[in-house]
Amino acid sequence: MIIIIIITFIIKVVVVVVVVVVVVVEVVVVVVVVVVVVVVVVVVVVEVVVVVVVVVVVVLVVEVVVVVVVVVVVVVVVVVIIVVVVVVVVVVLVVVVIVVVVVVVHLMLLVL
Repeated sequence: MIIIIIITFIIKVVVVVVVVVVVVVEVVVVVVVVVVVVVVVVVVVVEVVVVVVVVVVVVLVVEVVVVVVVVVVVVVVVVVIIVVVVVVVVVVLVVVVIVVVVVVVHLMLLVL
């Protein structure tokens, strides 16, 4: 019985740690998205100024670079979100399996 209580406590601690890590990762993802939006707005403003000052060819090169950077950042953010979701699902499944095993062991011990 004490072992089951200890295992249950350890499971609870692991779940809390995983939830905290997931929340921190989500906050980081949100911050990255906000930074990307700010960067895009700044880049657009800079592009407007550059159009007035520089030739069209230079502006086109800058736009291509900006689009590539934004696409890469968006892909990274999407991958991070997918990884977080997969980690959460795996953790939930592991916790469910552990809880089922603990319940089964407890029931077996009660039967004995």
